[in-house]
Amino acid sequence: MNISKTDQLTPGELLRGLKLARRPQRVLGWTLTALALTAGSANLALGNLPIEVVSLTAGAGYALLLTVGYRAVVARQSTRLCRPSRATLTDECYLVETDLERVEVRWSTLRRLQETDEFMLLHGARGAVAVIPKRAFEAAELAEFSAFVARHDKAAGTGAR
Repeated sequence: MNISKTDQLTPGELLRGLKLARRPQRVLGWTLTALALTAGSANLALGNLPIEVVSLTAGAGYALLLTVGYRAVVARQSTRLCRPSRATLTDECYLVETDLERVEVRWSTLRRLQETDEFMLLHGARGAVAVIPKRAFEAAELAEFSAFVARHDKAAGTGAR
């Protein structure tokens, strides 16, 4: 595989990609939000004011984090990530170059490669995720990259999730 493309990620694509990559954490977060709000409502009915206040505050905080938090991350990172860049994908690594930085990552260091309907998501260490829009590829290049992702996941034992 030797694919080289120039493209620019939009903030909307970055937000959608992050939400897709963080789906398991977001499901857990919304579950905790629902539990906190339910506990707060139940304690309101029982007249237990201290627990009610803590539960409702935690529920509101989680809800804010899960909605506004992702947008804040994208707003902070978009000046660095949403700029014209050149990506080169080879069998050994991927390389992304912008006017600000040059990043080269070996495929073996990634925890997981994920293909969605709109993106290729490259999951790195400590929650880092590279979002690559599929629209940047021609059909033959996309088929080649998709096959590479499938082989990588099969070899790594992660499978499509």
